Amino acid sequence: MACGTEDVMGRAIVIRGDAAHLPLADESVDLIVSSPPYFNLRSYSDGGVHYNAQIGSEATPQEFIDSLLTCTAEWGRVLKRSGSIFINLGDTYSSWQGERKSHPRDISGQRQSRGEGGGFIRGAPRIWGIPPKSLIGIPWRYALACVDELGLILRRDIIWSKKNSMPESVKDRARTSHEYIFHLVKQQRYYSAVDEIREEHTPESFARFAPGQKQAGLSRRSDYGGQPAHTFSLENSLHPLGSLPGSVWEFPIQPLIGPQCRLVWDGRTIRWFPTWEDGERHMRMLAREWWAWPAGSGRPSLRPEEQHYAAFPFELSRRAILGWSPPGICTACGQGRRPVSVVTGVHATGFDTRIVPMSRDTVHGHDGRGGQKILTRRGITGYACDCPDTFAPTRPSVILDPFGGTGSSALVAAANGRIGITVDYSHSYSRFARWRTGDVSERAKAMQVRKPPSPPDTRQEALFDVEEL
Repeated sequence: MACGTEDVMGRAIVIRGDAAHLPLADESVDLIVSSPPYFNLRSYSDGGVHYNAQIGSEATPQEFIDSLLTCTAEWGRVLKRSGSIFINLGDTYSSWQGERKSHPRDISGQRQSRGEGGGFIRGAPRIWGIPPKSLIGIPWRYALACVDELGLILRRDIIWSKKNSMPESVKDRARTSHEYIFHLVKQQRYYSAVDEIREEHTPESFARFAPGQKQAGLSRRSDYGGQPAHTFSLENSLHPLGSLPGSVWEFPIQPLIGPQCRLVWDGRTIRWFPTWEDGERHMRMLAREWWAWPAGSGRPSLRPEEQHYAAFPFELSRRAILGWSPPGICTACGQGRRPVSVVTGVHATGFDTRIVPMSRDTVHGHDGRGGQKILTRRGITGYACDCPDTFAPTRPSVILDPFGGTGSSALVAAANGRIGITVDYSHSYSRFARWRTGDVSERAKAMQVRKPPSPPDTRQEALFDVEEL
């Protein structure tokens, strides 16, 4: 039966940890949304220093895929059997690393003799067993390994089409404007709520199902006594809530400009500032209060903050979270509550056969008998589980991003009433995610609402500069 869900305030949890060794209990996560690092493309730093053993810096593509599989096996441990995994992966081109005259190596790093592995071009040199300038195919190698080695089910490959992809200097191929998103599950039946993310039907869809349109392969008039052939019914053919989301998701890369500096006191970050001017202004304001601070506590200082310009887009996380994680978990049966939609009204409009544009919760149909017009309204009216009553409370579902970076997925999860957990090995990224998940402006962006006005600062500025003390 239909039952509601409480308005639960979500929250974001930032953990500095390893994606292959998560500090979480077995089957405690409802959804995993993440984007692992690219292979052999970028060095991630911690405090401005490259840290060793980071995923993406492996010597060969096979080692990189093996590292991802180790992580994915750990994700499978913490993921509920009804949960889903959404992984965004970009590809990399094969290129020479080091001395060109060295022996070619296969994808696992093993040496090949000069006569082995000749590609389409006879005698062409190969790197990792792949010709130079060739895509390595890492996303699909990983996805197939998840199926073959981990026994996961690959439900869908999704193309993320970037509206504002980065320019490239190449002149002999198309520029890269997409990446892959793989939807993986542990079992055939799993939680889904695609009604939450259905899309508006297109005008072309209405035209196909207009009164009198023939079915594929049939004429408008059948060969049986001149009776009308069956016509499509909008009510039976077009879902009242809209069409299923397609396998091409188009949205832009999301730029992220974070704070330029932070206030540090006794080794702890106290506050972030969008500009150095804001930080220095705050320091001048604190100058008149230093005499009252405990002895030996030290004085605060401003430190530069690392910038992270390429962030995981909110829209990617939002679609996965709304479509494949429950808004609440029933505390009685332990199931995620599913959206329920019902017909809320039927209205006949006589013999008018005009097709009227449909909104998200309205369907216009034609019953095929004298042109009667049917108007049906339908929408999500509640949420249901297997409980016989509606009295059991709910707890928020848990969303995990094991390569959390700047905390995008956890922030979107919290904005939509879930518990978002972001894990990253870097101190810098973890600190940045802590700022971002608590920032009012970033939270408003994730909630797709206007930023609330900042409260006025009534404190008096210091009458002297910091340098004068």
